[in-house]
Amino acid sequence: MASAQSHTHTTETSPTKHTRQGAGHFSSFVPNADANKEQFANEMTARNVGPVPPTVFLRDLMSRSKRKLPKFARAKIRAVKYNAVARVKKEDDMYTPLIDIIRANGLLPSGYDICNTSTTADKDTGLKPDVSIQNSELNAMPVEDVDIDGGEGQVAAAVVDNDNDNDNSDGSDNDEDDEEETPQGCDWHQLELWAEFKLKKGDDAFIRDYTNIESKLLESTSDSGRATYGQIAAYAAAQLARQHRNFIYALLICGSHARFIRWDRSGTIVSEHFDYIKAPHHLTEFLVRYGRLSMTERGFDPTVQLATSQEKAQFQTAIQAHIDDQTKRQIPDMENVIDDSVPCHKVTVKGFCPGEDRNVVLEQDYVIQKPFTYPLSPVGRSTRAYLALSLSTDELVFLKDYWRPAEPDRVPESDIYVALMDKKVPHLAKVLIAGDVPENGDHIQTTLTQDWSSKPRMCLTGHELRKYRHIRIVQEMLFPLSSAKNSKELVKAIRNAVTCVKAAYDVKWLHRDVSAGNVMLTKDGEGVLNDWDHGLKIGYPRRAASFRTGTWQFLSIALGWDPRKFHDVSDDYESCYWVLLYNAIHYCASDAALPDALTMFNQCQLRRNGDTVMATGGDEKSLYVEDKNPARRIKFECGPLQYVLLHFGKSIATYYEAFKNSVDDGDSLLTGLAAPVAAEVVPSRAFPCDEILQTIDKALLSTLWPASDFLEDQCPREKASAHRKNINAVVRKQATSPATGSMAPPSGSGVHPRPSGSASTKRALPEEVEGEDEPMGTNESRRSKRVRTLSDAPMPGPSRPRAGR
Repeated sequence: MASAQSHTHTTETSPTKHTRQGAGHFSSFVPNADANKEQFANEMTARNVGPVPPTVFLRDLMSRSKRKLPKFARAKIRAVKYNAVARVKKEDDMYTPLIDIIRANGLLPSGYDICNTSTTADKDTGLKPDVSIQNSELNAMPVEDVDIDGGEGQVAAAVVDNDNDNDNSDGSDNDEDDEEETPQGCDWHQLELWAEFKLKKGDDAFIRDYTNIESKLLESTSDSGRATYGQIAAYAAAQLARQHRNFIYALLICGSHARFIRWDRSGTIVSEHFDYIKAPHHLTEFLVRYGRLSMTERGFDPTVQLATSQEKAQFQTAIQAHIDDQTKRQIPDMENVIDDSVPCHKVTVKGFCPGEDRNVVLEQDYVIQKPFTYPLSPVGRSTRAYLALSLSTDELVFLKDYWRPAEPDRVPESDIYVALMDKKVPHLAKVLIAGDVPENGDHIQTTLTQDWSSKPRMCLTGHELRKYRHIRIVQEMLFPLSSAKNSKELVKAIRNAVTCVKAAYDVKWLHRDVSAGNVMLTKDGEGVLNDWDHGLKIGYPRRAASFRTGTWQFLSIALGWDPRKFHDVSDDYESCYWVLLYNAIHYCASDAALPDALTMFNQCQLRRNGDTVMATGGDEKSLYVEDKNPARRIKFECGPLQYVLLHFGKSIATYYEAFKNSVDDGDSLLTGLAAPVAAEVVPSRAFPCDEILQTIDKALLSTLWPASDFLEDQCPREKASAHRKNINAVVRKQATSPATGSMAPPSGSGVHPRPSGSASTKRALPEEVEGEDEPMGTNESRRSKRVRTLSDAPMPGPSRPRAGR
């Protein structure tokens, strides 16, 4: 589907894809654990590389400069046995024997602690890895590598016997009077690595038959295997999101088999499964080698180190001073970024300032603590946005940390800003410094998994396995649209976004991810279009990626209908409308039935066409702008806002009505002649951008805009399970309310109102409007029954003005 406005495309198109990262942050509901597992398993399909022989995994991925282990370490490796771990009948009974064996044989460095975290959920994520290896000194250790080759010192203690009476190599306990450990949750910020256990080998997340492996995907297709994969992917996502690490290691133990896994933002490198009873040295060597690796070799980012107490105090003082100064624009819940449960770090950013001489290399230090949101997936861009304190200027700024696709034909976001600024494109954020993150010397932090896919005897992988590079961009302090003072400021911000899209398109650039998180406000309330990492140069030859994500809730109707459609400027213009409507529903007074009014943003169906499965949507958005369902029409209290939304929506509806398509008149069915080939669907007129800008400008001249009408969020996210409970509570309340003037509860609820005037506690039959005399013995008579019902949508609560407005 090409737009009449589009320049000729010389690039291949990438289908849109519904991902947890792309849809999660702006969804109305937080999905339950089972839904998360299924989503993770789908997203990680064909992103796994292996099976790597355990000896090769240990030698090439966990060797300190390829040097052999000392002789005393090799002796320890040969001595440890794990028979007690597999001699159990319940999964829960596997944890303690392994923990005891590792402790008794001193397999971990001083400061490390291995513990059972399977029973206590982490307060932040609700996750419970079975066994966690945590490092209490992690956040106090220097980032610089330490030489640990000797037989003494902190890490060398990993392979030295403890002075412990419980020093049995099989992990048996000589002291029967030991008290049981107090259960504890996983601390993601001190976590080194985690281990997931399954009692049965068949629950393995990966296949175990490697015959013709080059033509097979490595991940299991069984229900239990996919559930296991979803579970371990959730752990990897949580750890990578909460630590400054380029990669992590993990253990998967299924029955008497074990695997090693290395995760980075490209995917996983997975070892062959091995029997740790028959070959215990592999498991022991994994633990010993891990304890001997430097922080960089364990995946920690060398450009990040723990902030000093003075730097932490300086950062938190700056945040609190901003919060206390009510003359300044505020970020909702800004105090959350100084969460004391999250370590405070100093980040070194090296790069250049777009708009200035890029040959002048800048290097600045910033203090950060907790990001606004955590990435939801272990792979991909993994974007984290921070409020940061510049140690050189003592000013608060905005720091964006993410991993960018590294193909040669992908333009880095920093270079896109340079191109847009050179062409005087308006309403862009001010970039202070931007650049790829160095590993050491001239090397850039880059994913490794994709390189292993080309090695001999590796499994089949997909197009989504790609190289990523680490990048940081520092900008002026920006504010979300939820910080707007009133609806007029919101509309002005959207006008700026439309203007920016138009100006960028005029110089042959597309944004391709206009969303509620990317249209932002400056401290003065001016709207800017931020986050150009999905930006595309029109007419620039480029090979298509296997998919593109964007932010699902704000995709155009056309992209929802056809994920393979070329993304053109009309899609960006339309996304501006959905950003406006989404924020208006959340923060402006209206008669919207919540959360039902937001379902159009979340609508997604997986549709299969032969060997292709694609996520589609857009139908409910189309019905809304076409105004085909008056019952779902939303009316806002602010007249000028209602005017803008009404006419902006009508312009979109008119645009879609103008689409033409060749139609077979049906004669071919009678004559047998070939029907004419359908032409590509094209609009008969350009997207009415100028018309929309005129509509907004006319509305902005009105004197009826309220001075302060932004409210607290009218529909904050809630867990899907909590939403169901709320619905059930409403059903029960309706079912027990007086019958006079009331209606029956929703059909199928299984609850019916008590008949008026009756003291009976038995449930009454629902009121039957038709067919009262029909017998109930046939399907036909059952279909003739009609029950009066109420909508199961919860009623909106009262509007609340935002505090401090």
